[in-house]
Amino acid sequence: LLEDAPPTAEGLTAALGAAREFNRRVPRLWGMVRTLCELPEGGQLPGFVTRHGDAVRLAYRKPMHATWLRLPRLLLDATAQRELVEAVLGPVDVVEVRAELPRSVEVVQVRDQAMPRYCFHRRDLEGGEHLDTWRRRNREALADLLEVEGKAAQRAGGRAACILQKAPRELLQEEAAERLDGAGVELAHFGAVRGLDRWRDVRTLVVVGRTLPTPADVELTAGVLFGRVVEPVGRDYPVELVRLEGRAGGLPEPVKVPRHPDRGAEAVRAAICEGELVQAVGRARAVRRGAGSPLLLLL
Repeated sequence: LLEDAPPTAEGLTAALGAAREFNRRVPRLWGMVRTLCELPEGGQLPGFVTRHGDAVRLAYRKPMHATWLRLPRLLLDATAQRELVEAVLGPVDVVEVRAELPRSVEVVQVRDQAMPRYCFHRRDLEGGEHLDTWRRRNREALADLLEVEGKAAQRAGGRAACILQKAPRELLQEEAAERLDGAGVELAHFGAVRGLDRWRDVRTLVVVGRTLPTPADVELTAGVLFGRVVEPVGRDYPVELVRLEGRAGGLPEPVKVPRHPDRGAEAVRAAICEGELVQAVGRARAVRRGAGSPLLLLL
């Protein structure tokens, strides 16, 4: 700044004033650099910054263009979380439209055995040889089930589909493609089914497992969306006892469900987990079924 200043008292005064404004930012800049340098490997400043070796990951979101925020907006979404929408669009009015499942839709839920992704992974992903055998048997059992349900749907003049997590889907396609193709079973994975309408007439839809993000992932996302630090809960979510109500009167005993105590983080978790389950089930267009188009939902 001084080199470029005119060789006059006024020029030097102006240059020194500009330098003074810049120098005021140096302590804050150094404070940020020192904080990053002292951050341990894998450490995180909740919500925004994570260090990986010599790299620093900065998470941020781009604001929506002001023009969009000034215009009237209509958002149609079966699983929208109000907190997430308002973080981007500001205050919104919500109108809920509820629909009952018709009697032509049968829902069967296996509730005594969770089927997370690690139940199907191969040994080269995690675990030892005994777990590899267990996972292979799980994949074979799932392929057997899908083959049976697919052939039953074929005999009824229909077809079947299955939605599960991406890694198990890829393994099934690799190991049991011929069997599933012969049974008319189409596979898809969570996170890639929204808006799809090609299964509106399937006879059977099988939904396996769910996508449950880690607490650290939802805390980072919520911190960025809401612009604040989310208090971490550790490796596992706290659980709540929830009594489920349904067409048959609900379950006799409450079930344990994961919940994040931070409202914003819980909205992120629910959108990824339960929201994607609802989206998956919705691919069969159950609420539009009549007596002539029965549906079996196997969860």
